[in-house]
Amino acid sequence: MKSLTFLFILLLLCTEGWLIGSFVLRERNHALLGALALPIAAVSNVLLIFLCTVFGIPLTALLLLIGHIVIIVIALVLRQKCSNLPSHSSPAIPIRRSRPLLIYRCICSVLLTIVFMFSATHALVLHSFSIDSFTNWTMRSRASFEDRAIALDTTEERGVAKPQYPILVHSLQIMANQGGKWSDRAANAITFLLSWTSLLAAFLLMRRLRGLDAALTTLTLVAGIPLIAIHLAQGYGDIHLTTYLILSLLSLALYDETSERRWLVLSGIFTLAALWTKSEGIFFGFLPWAALILIMARRKHTERECLTVIAVTFLIFLPFLLFLHGKGLGFTPHDSDNSLEWHPEGITAFFSALLRFGSLGATWYLAPSALVLLACSPKHPAVQRSAFPFLLWGIAILLMNAMIYLCTPNIAFLINGQSFARQMMPASALLLTALVLMIRWENDVSRSKL
Repeated sequence: MKSLTFLFILLLLCTEGWLIGSFVLRERNHALLGALALPIAAVSNVLLIFLCTVFGIPLTALLLLIGHIVIIVIALVLRQKCSNLPSHSSPAIPIRRSRPLLIYRCICSVLLTIVFMFSATHALVLHSFSIDSFTNWTMRSRASFEDRAIALDTTEERGVAKPQYPILVHSLQIMANQGGKWSDRAANAITFLLSWTSLLAAFLLMRRLRGLDAALTTLTLVAGIPLIAIHLAQGYGDIHLTTYLILSLLSLALYDETSERRWLVLSGIFTLAALWTKSEGIFFGFLPWAALILIMARRKHTERECLTVIAVTFLIFLPFLLFLHGKGLGFTPHDSDNSLEWHPEGITAFFSALLRFGSLGATWYLAPSALVLLACSPKHPAVQRSAFPFLLWGIAILLMNAMIYLCTPNIAFLINGQSFARQMMPASALLLTALVLMIRWENDVSRSKL
């Protein structure tokens, strides 16, 4: 019975996300819309649950069902009203066939299968193993589910920590458990599906930008980062922050290469999702994203369009910050985050965490080497020079982390290895994705076909 209820909720959310996605993109590519359905529905779901929280509406199955039906009806009406506008279809992408490429694709597919099976086993079969998955994430979701309201505990008596964290992951886990008793498996299953549908959507967006081999390379490099492979087993919000930022970057790349406003709006939706996923979404997501958009706006002379999307994205998240302030909660988990003091003793630990400890794999050997190689040959026909600005996002997060851990009391978390690698996940994934964007692949699609 619980499985049937879960499947009904999943179908409801995916229908909602499909309709919103088709309205925004006016897209005929059913595979892309299907992959985007759950990542988009997670955004509409968190906005619904936040509205219920603000107005004191209990988070019951019936009221949430009514709320989602209203959203679906609104999305359906908007989609029908825009049905007379021109729709878009994905281009036919030529796929080169050769023995070396076939071997390469097989190797990538095997590696991805291993990561998928590992994450599925840990998310759906084995018990959760990380303390933060209980205190910061799933335990808070369970307490909220049982309270029929988002838990904002200021003490850890119930095992709930960091009440100021945004609630996208919690909202999705609460929704997945409606119609019955709490189930850890349902909570893990819905976020597991969110992770992999987000990666699938990233694959399809990159395939549209650079072709099949670029998409397969990106997915293998990102999912192959050891810490990301572990986080795909669920338990932390960092994996969803990372995947949403990847989707935002790729949507922005499509806007850059096509000048179609729909991709800019989609990028805004994913940046909004990152804001609602974790506190770092403000600094690691919104600020670098807005800076990149302003760079594009100046080049494209679309300042008004870009500023509108930036403003709307932030204004939709602003009520949550005001809500936290009204509850007497800070915007960051630690009061010491605001004090600045240089800690040179952390420099060795900083580079050791990047290069020696293994959590980030070979990323910080591979990425700088590839970056130097591409920067030294900008006029080479295989280099996509227009994609260079996308590197700034990952580099900006790297510099922010350097400041956070070398210039604040957070140096303790760097030295004891508690959280630095987790916060470098988005920088690592974005840098690898941007490097793939900088290469003109042989089966690349011409800009006119996008």
